[in-house]
Amino acid sequence: MRTGQEPETNARDNLRSLAAVLACARSTETGEVVDVEALVAMATAESIPPR
Repeated sequence: MRTGQEPETNARDNLRSLAAVLACARSTETGEVVDVEALVAMATAESIPPR
């Protein structure tokens, strides 16, 4: 943080992994195919404050 450089790992790195796990869980519960990219887009849209 002191240097202003991005850390070696950050939450963004794990976003798609988390989305894949959540998609698997949702698919198991519903029996339907779950679009991982749609989950990522939904999570990203919810975390960005409106302008």
